[in-house]
Amino acid sequence: MSGAAGGGTLIRTEATSTWLKGPSYPTSGHSPSLLCNNLSVAKCKSATRECGLYAFASGYHSVMASRISHGGKESDSVNVAQLTLMRFSSSSKYFMPITQVTHVMLDRDSPIWVACGVFGAMINSGWEKQVILGKVRLDSSSKSGLGKKGDWYADEFLRGACGHSGVLYLGHSSGDILRCMLSPSSEWPTLAVRAKEKEASVPEDQKAEARIMQLPRLTTAQHQAAIMDVHTDGKLLVSCDENGVIVAWSLKGREVANVIAVCDRWRPHACITARIIPGVNLIAAAFKTGHIRLLRSNDLSLAIEVCAHAKALTALDVARNRVVSAGEDSYCRVWCIQETSPGAYNVEQEHYVFAEDGIFTGVGFSCDDAEAYYMAMYDLPGIPSGSRVQ
Repeated sequence: MSGAAGGGTLIRTEATSTWLKGPSYPTSGHSPSLLCNNLSVAKCKSATRECGLYAFASGYHSVMASRISHGGKESDSVNVAQLTLMRFSSSSKYFMPITQVTHVMLDRDSPIWVACGVFGAMINSGWEKQVILGKVRLDSSSKSGLGKKGDWYADEFLRGACGHSGVLYLGHSSGDILRCMLSPSSEWPTLAVRAKEKEASVPEDQKAEARIMQLPRLTTAQHQAAIMDVHTDGKLLVSCDENGVIVAWSLKGREVANVIAVCDRWRPHACITARIIPGVNLIAAAFKTGHIRLLRSNDLSLAIEVCAHAKALTALDVARNRVVSAGEDSYCRVWCIQETSPGAYNVEQEHYVFAEDGIFTGVGFSCDDAEAYYMAMYDLPGIPSGSRVQ
């Protein structure tokens, strides 16, 4: 099964008895930036839920956010909003270049999304209108800017975000992990309603920054390079960096107990993301060598290794007992994990998508039961999808 997408890219989908090609959702002509993990999906509990959310960075300072139904038809209702991130502060001459956009569930029923960049992070809510709930400013943001040749320079930046129990974790270029809280969270719904009624999308800088309560940083000697991504399930926090080092931290509510395991055996190959697979006691780590490595969550020992892509991995997501990965080799693949015996696992490819002359920048399951997924491609307007046969 194949189909032509915008920009002349030919997308060929493997036709199987269990997976089908889904619709390509519009993005108002905007395409994802060439960044790793550049598609964040707020997962629904099941594929039958009426509405889903996804977002990605487009250009240097814009976020494309969409709200869609899960009917799996071309006629599904789609609400696309371009949320241009304005200057990080009223005194800044520059927009904030984005490194990653991530949906985060803190202590609310609906997700917020966090845009990380060279000036810090902007914590947002709202789809039709942008509501900035808070900002995390880096000390060196005033030293960032454009060089003589038009390239960006920055002493520090943030990349990777996750949250639980009201605490937001942000990956830092130094290898540290910043922690903060939105305080008080009871004001969030009021702010959203107030912004909608007054048609004001951006609160004042001072109010946004005042809603952030900084907590002590997480620091470890193992992270000597910039953080690539962070992920948590509420009990465990996993961080990975540009040197391929993975660190697992134990969590107790809003407190971080200690480092329980470190894995650096594949240094210096970058690990672009490490995701905790729910209910399997495994962590899926994606490397720029094209490998997916499943690590045991208690000690980060290797359970199984998969030569998943011929080139660097660019994105990975997990749900249930499945992993979906994308790489620079123009392939997106769905993998199924089965435990053959206690502590022993088997990984099989269930499905793949090939995009001729295309580069996938992001991928994500749309629901917790891994029945559908979205893909993002560089310089390709639209979000292709795939779904399991019901």
